[in-house]
Amino acid sequence: MENFNLCNELVKIQTRLFLKALYITRNPERAKDLLQETNLKILNNVDSYKYDENFIGWCFSVMKNVHNDILRKEKRIFTVPLDESLDAGYCMHFGSEIDMEILNKELSSLSEEDRLLLTFRIMKMKYKDIAKKLGIPVGTVKSRMFYLKTKLNYVKEWFE
Repeated sequence: MENFNLCNELVKIQTRLFLKALYITRNPERAKDLLQETNLKILNNVDSYKYDENFIGWCFSVMKNVHNDILRKEKRIFTVPLDESLDAGYCMHFGSEIDMEILNKELSSLSEEDRLLLTFRIMKMKYKDIAKKLGIPVGTVKSRMFYLKTKLNYVKEWFE
């Protein structure tokens, strides 16, 4: 493509890139940030684009990778505590909005053993280590964690 100008093409597809960012993040502000980071990454890595490739496809791939990088960075940022009224002292917030009233209600409805399982998992303990600590089979830990995941679906990042 002799008349291909990457900057001009990038300007032309900003709406499509923003819509893709909005689809990925489900949040307009985060979508704007993702779009900005993607544009910077594209402009800084112009030399890695092969001019015979699908440009918009390449841009979408860059966006996906930038989004994954952002998520990885966010997982390393912890703020403690969520609320003084929480019983679980190891609760960490990974950047999602959590309704504290609902969370307190859900946590108080859990048995003491389930809260302990949740605490161990928040601490990133492996299933086999949790099983050893509690003296129960690994399968039991997995099934109880599955139950907790479904019950506390809106804080699923604690289980990852």
